[in-house]
Amino acid sequence: METQPPGTHGTRKVYPTIFISFVFKARVKNAVEAPIVKLVDAFSNNMTNKFYVDVRDYRSSDADYVLEQVMKTIIKRVFELLGRGKKFRISLEARFVKPDGDEATSRFWGTRSQLPQVILPDTNLEAEILEQLEMMKLGIDNYTSRGSGWVLEMINRFLIELYRYVPLRGGTYVKTPKSLEVKKAVINVDNSGSKSLDEIRDLAKQLGIDYNTKTTKKRLVELIEAEKPNTLKDQKCFKWAVLSCLHPASDNADRLTKYTPHEKELDDTGISYPVKITDVQKFANKNELIINVFEWSNESLDILHTDSRLYKIDLPVVNLLLYKGHYMWIKRMSALMYKQTSQTHGGKLTCLRCLHHFGSNRTLNEHKEKCLALHDGKCLVKMPKEDSVVKLKNIMKIEKVPDVVYADFESVLDKNFESVDKRTCT
Repeated sequence: METQPPGTHGTRKVYPTIFISFVFKARVKNAVEAPIVKLVDAFSNNMTNKFYVDVRDYRSSDADYVLEQVMKTIIKRVFELLGRGKKFRISLEARFVKPDGDEATSRFWGTRSQLPQVILPDTNLEAEILEQLEMMKLGIDNYTSRGSGWVLEMINRFLIELYRYVPLRGGTYVKTPKSLEVKKAVINVDNSGSKSLDEIRDLAKQLGIDYNTKTTKKRLVELIEAEKPNTLKDQKCFKWAVLSCLHPASDNADRLTKYTPHEKELDDTGISYPVKITDVQKFANKNELIINVFEWSNESLDILHTDSRLYKIDLPVVNLLLYKGHYMWIKRMSALMYKQTSQTHGGKLTCLRCLHHFGSNRTLNEHKEKCLALHDGKCLVKMPKEDSVVKLKNIMKIEKVPDVVYADFESVLDKNFESVDKRTCT
């Protein structure tokens, strides 16, 4: 009869009882020792929520690895809190030790100097978290490499900060304040009574309000307002402000009837009214316009939105003013900026990207090139003129030295344009 090796039975391998017991115990031990992640609420109200993700059980100094393990937990928690609109920021607490092990300290590293980032429906939250992590790692590297003597031992926890995001948006008609009216710098289209009689009747029918052909428009408005307040208020002041710029009226420029014939010229598909600041660029792209939005506050002008294509391509430019949630067209920027420029005896020409003022088109055009480079995060390099040569003239001042070293470290780098990560090429 054919003999079989010990511990086997037919084609099926049979382990000794003692070995099976060992494997089972090892699995139980590993399951018990799996790192524990704790979520700890730090602060919470209807506008703010802060919580910690405690990862000390990992006992790891690899921030990328630790964050990868808890990324799904963080993202799930973020979307559970404060509804749809929110701003987000992340920090981490790290533990440092001295090489001899006698001293230890814990410090927070984060993007506290950076504004919280808005989370929109199309925001890649994981990519945003990783980008902020890179900034924190850079700070830690600088700290440990500048002679502090501290060595990163482990990542203790992550701090997640959430803030409710209520975007600015334009709405119904607001009367022009005296401080703006005297400047004669803006066109404020009165859209307070923009609904036609037929539109009002249709709305009354939808609300189940009884009326007949003898019911006046004024009476219908009263009935609708009593049933559902603010229903008749027109929310399209953004559109009327844009049209007042594209089709300037020679008289009665504040009348809505001057612009309603041109309403169909603008493509507003996918745009909800009142228009949010975050939707301005989308509207501008659809209609091949450059739209900038400014805010009137404390008798001065502030920038709310600058079109990303400003001064780069030749398209009609529309400058809008947002005042108490209502959009107006800025017809004369120089008049609106008079108080700010008169204090410094500045000129009447204004850069729309930074609101600096200039006395001539030449100086403004020179500034635009620098301003574009600054806002795009580029280094403006001014190349010398062609055939320009720098010569040593004072030869008599030359002194002989024993040794001369010419070094250019960039000259020994091989050209390699392979991307290392999203932000770095070598």
